[in-house]
Amino acid sequence: MKAELDRIARDFPSLFAEARGLGLLLGLKCQVAPGPIQVACAEQGLMAITAGDNVLRLAPPLVVSEADLDQAVVMLRAAATKVAAGLDKAAAQ
Repeated sequence: MKAELDRIARDFPSLFAEARGLGLLLGLKCQVAPGPIQVACAEQGLMAITAGDNVLRLAPPLVVSEADLDQAVVMLRAAATKVAAGLDKAAAQ
């Protein structure tokens, strides 16, 4: 999961500075306020929480399956794509 979050951080540098955490308590340090990303995650069906003023935290249950983690990555990537597109659109105006 950490490797997938590292990839997402690299793929969306306008949103994320880095992935961090240990075990299943993982997060993404955000370059922007994490609120819009959290909302986009919820719209995808992924529950994420914020920590501090710049971290999007994922805290799945310890009994999570590999398939659930794979689906969470898909949902997070879709949410990041939506938020990044909104940033790009705002910057173009």
